[in-house]
Amino acid sequence: MYRDYHIEENGSIVVLGDFGTVNLTQWQVELLYQVCTGKSFKEIAKEYDRSHGAIAACITRIRAKFHCKSRIELIAKCFQYHLVKPVGREKVTLAVKSTRKPIG
Repeated sequence: MYRDYHIEENGSIVVLGDFGTVNLTQWQVELLYQVCTGKSFKEIAKEYDRSHGAIAACITRIRAKFHCKSRIELIAKCFQYHLVKPVGREKVTLAVKSTRKPIG
């Protein structure tokens, strides 16, 4: 299967694309997945026991890494570079395996 990313020994993800090379932590990959499933910043913040502002700031930094102006553009790039893939009509799954342990 062709992928536009690879996983480093430390668990970080390196995405290769027309925007250059992007390094993502496991936390950032998890946030991308949550965004791609359609969750709001508020819902993500509640699930991970973080503030809305902290989640919004992190997603903004991720958008900047991918040179995206909107959340929708970021989601499109996640599909384009095979970070997430569709499963059924309304679900997506994370193509990158997370090694991060759940909080709590």
